[in-house]
Amino acid sequence: MSDQQQTEVTVVPKVNTKGKAASGKGDARDNGRATSGKGDARAAVASRNGSHARIPTVHKLAQLLEVFTPAQPRWRLADLARELGWDGATTHRFARALADISMIDLDEDGNYTVGVLPQRLAAVAAGSEPGRHDLLQRLAEIAEQTELTTQVGLLDRGEVVVVASQEGRGALNAAASLGERLPLHATAMGKAMLVQLTDTEIRKLLPTRLPATTDNTIARRDELIDHLRNGGISNGFAVADSELSQGLYALAMPLPAGWFGSSVAVLACVGLSRDLVPEKWDKAEQVLAREREMMK
Repeated sequence: MSDQQQTEVTVVPKVNTKGKAASGKGDARDNGRATSGKGDARAAVASRNGSHARIPTVHKLAQLLEVFTPAQPRWRLADLARELGWDGATTHRFARALADISMIDLDEDGNYTVGVLPQRLAAVAAGSEPGRHDLLQRLAEIAEQTELTTQVGLLDRGEVVVVASQEGRGALNAAASLGERLPLHATAMGKAMLVQLTDTEIRKLLPTRLPATTDNTIARRDELIDHLRNGGISNGFAVADSELSQGLYALAMPLPAGWFGSSVAVLACVGLSRDLVPEKWDKAEQVLAREREMMK
């Protein structure tokens, strides 16, 4: 069970003056015909229309990258094609383009995995803002003090994405999966993000009816907005009590603007129900309140 759920990087193969991908000559062979004439036309359109001509390529590359998750970090080419609904040649072409720039890697057994470039960018991002760097260094300390799983989440396209996680040292802990995506409406992290948005912004992000995973899940958008504006946030903390998973409790608070670029970011503790371990949650409130004061 988890109240947590990477930042997407999309890359466009560079087009040369002959309209071929800069990664090599294989595209002409893949299509079984010369590409120079049509490639020149496509390059001319791209030149006139700017980035719009490349949007489909960007989206396909992003789609391929998105299938790599904590639950499924390895993929064979045939499985990728099946998952994406693409033909084998298209899947191979885009996978090769990403492998050429180390976004993904192909091992000796024919499995594609996340490459070096995303990991390098993640390391750069972690150290690029002093407040962010210090917080990530303290994450283990917070988990140690509270004995609860401690996480940092970012808002990404209508979902929570877990970008840092440290398990607590209790006998039972919430699972800590980096890169996991979670719903906004059923998690404390999501609520701590939504409370920073206007009602209009929330309505653009969420549908009228929301999926319920337990009897406690708020399943209507307007009810969720009312909850956020009228008592759903207490002492600066958002709470989720058996809303994502029965018996799972979480406490979350917003992080200062700019610590994770333009992303809305939150810090949360996740664990067993407050009814079972009330002393842990009392401690968590104290620890998170102290963190909040240090961030000012």
